Amino acid sequence: MYAMFEKCSSLAYLNIANFDTSELQTTGNMFKDCISLKSIDVSKFKANKVNLMSRMFYNCSSLTSLNLLNFVTNEVITMEQMFEGGTIFSFFLIFLIIFLKNNKKNCKFSYFL
Repeated sequence: MYAMFEKCSSLAYLNIANFDTSELQTTGNMFKDCISLKSIDVSKFKANKVNLMSRMFYNCSSLTSLNLLNFVTNEVITMEQMFEGGTIFSFFLIFLIIFLKNNKKNCKFSYFL
């Protein structure tokens, strides 16, 4: 699913609750530059095998609703710039708590406003 919705600039709402993500290994750039995206349902998103989440929500400047509570990040190697360019600092804080709870190995993680 690498860059699957990248640059879908007119996409406003997305529900991927029924996507089978059980074997997914990368979500890098998945929603990058989706500048109109306001809400996305990733509550059933299985990320337990994902190792790359870089720039997943990069430049999602309109995003106001995002549920990351079921994300499991224990296999993730890099999350660089995952939320950069957006206005979703509160989502970053929630995700950071989840990340710290789940991640047992060294992971490259950076966030810039």
